[in-house]
Amino acid sequence: MTEKIFKTDQLALCPYLQMNGIKYIRTDVHLDKNNKPKAILLFKDENGIGKDLEINFRFSSEKIYRDLGYFFRNEIEKSIRKFKNKGE
Repeated sequence: MTEKIFKTDQLALCPYLQMNGIKYIRTDVHLDKNNKPKAILLFKDENGIGKDLEINFRFSSEKIYRDLGYFFRNEIEKSIRKFKNKGE
């Protein structure tokens, strides 16, 4: 029997997969179409639920939390830039 593997290049998805029972195996790197290294993270997906978890993540509290964290970090950086520009 072949081991079921779920692959993703979405770093933000990886902790969600791990938290929901899909175990990390390894990271593979290959060249993308622009000849740049691209990392693909592989997870052991015995029950074939990786794709469903990927969809669930899009609407999850975890993703909302992450997105809001990015929003507030950007707001802080924008405010600091404005503050510095006032002093010039």
